[in-house]
Amino acid sequence: MSISDQIKQAASVDIFRLADDKDAFAGHPFYFDYNLVHVLIADARKHRVGGIPQGTFLLAFYDNEKSEKEAVLLRALKPTKLPTDQDVIKSMVEYYKDNLRVSGESSQLDEYTRYEFSFSGLECRVLGTFYQDNKQRLVFGADLENFYSAHNYSVYKPHGTILEKIVNFREGDHIPGQPPDVRIGDIRYSSSRRYQEQEKTKVPFYVSPADFLGKRTALFGMTRTGKSNTVTHHSRKRESLCFNFREWACS
Repeated sequence: MSISDQIKQAASVDIFRLADDKDAFAGHPFYFDYNLVHVLIADARKHRVGGIPQGTFLLAFYDNEKSEKEAVLLRALKPTKLPTDQDVIKSMVEYYKDNLRVSGESSQLDEYTRYEFSFSGLECRVLGTFYQDNKQRLVFGADLENFYSAHNYSVYKPHGTILEKIVNFREGDHIPGQPPDVRIGDIRYSSSRRYQEQEKTKVPFYVSPADFLGKRTALFGMTRTGKSNTVTHHSRKRESLCFNFREWACS
């Protein structure tokens, strides 16, 4: 693909179109502030969007003004309580005591009760806001300039090219994936990949060497995934480069 084609493809990705994708709808917020958002989700919605593992990126769109190009970027943290949770737990305990089947095809619950049992709360962290400036360019701000009542928003799970746009976002005309960017892997929210293997395309993740200049870096990973070997290898390579530089400087 030529550079011009890549520019056109990158420019054609509109993250605000996600609000029209019913299959990506995750739920509605019932609490909203500058740091946290609590979302009401249902089992059917979690299944339809391909699961919501911890760390998932979500986008909250303001529903009342379609012309307002703004999306709040969220990260899923952990479950949170619903005001109705205590009543649901009481009902569950009573069903368990009566030794009734509460799940599966042979469930003895009525449709209304099964529907009520399927809801849960999700706590999300506010990461910032995507919006369009006066020149119709996509901009990201690492906070909230304003927010409205929680019922005015709908939350969606980004995927495909929209997710790629979010995780590799660069301000300006730079296209992610072009030199000097380096592709270091694909987006992977969890070690379990049952849902992720069903996705048709992988979402690449790029880094720019300029992001590391003059800054401290850290290496994270699960146990026994090669963190120590990676650090050792790069430390030896860095020492070799430093030695060669000194040798050149003294000659």
